[in-house]
Amino acid sequence: MASPPQILLVAAPERRLEFLRAAADLAGDFHSFDQCRDARRFLATHPTIDLAVTDLTLPDGNWWSICNELIHAGSPTPVVVLLRHAARDTAEIVRHGACAVLQPPYTEDAVRQAVGRALAKRAPAWEAVLA
Repeated sequence: MASPPQILLVAAPERRLEFLRAAADLAGDFHSFDQCRDARRFLATHPTIDLAVTDLTLPDGNWWSICNELIHAGSPTPVVVLLRHAARDTAEIVRHGACAVLQPPYTEDAVRQAVGRALAKRAPAWEAVLA
């Protein structure tokens, strides 16, 4: 049996909790942080991440800061971006490299679909996560 995917979650506490509630049925080892600097420290010793889920904006950066850290670590990690408020147009975020954008409220179905799509881009072996 494959080990569960390693998921980096960088978000404000309230969005992190909402996402984790919606993702409760998904298999995965979640590594959660509030700020980019903490995620950076983690990535320095754990460069292999299967999925990154991050707020659009963070106290010390933004989702693109996390993408750059992953690129520098040599990890082709898909990224799911969490929005604080519903937005009409999320295409720009996707054009810049996000696999998916989640708008509140984060429902189980929306989280499952976004995580599934993102992990499928990383490695098809993660199909068991959605079982």
